[in-house]
Amino acid sequence: MGEDERVVCLTTGHLLKDPDEAYRAGGEPEDVPNDTEGILTHLAGEP
Repeated sequence: MGEDERVVCLTTGHLLKDPDEAYRAGGEPEDVPNDTEGILTHLAGEP
């Protein structure tokens, strides 16, 4: 590889490809409302 060349690494991991690891990272799934406003409220940590 020459001094004027670059290497780019693109990662696409998001844990959805490994459900066991996603479970270890996040634990039990949470129930969330079935509408945009309810989900945004949930993500904001509001009751």
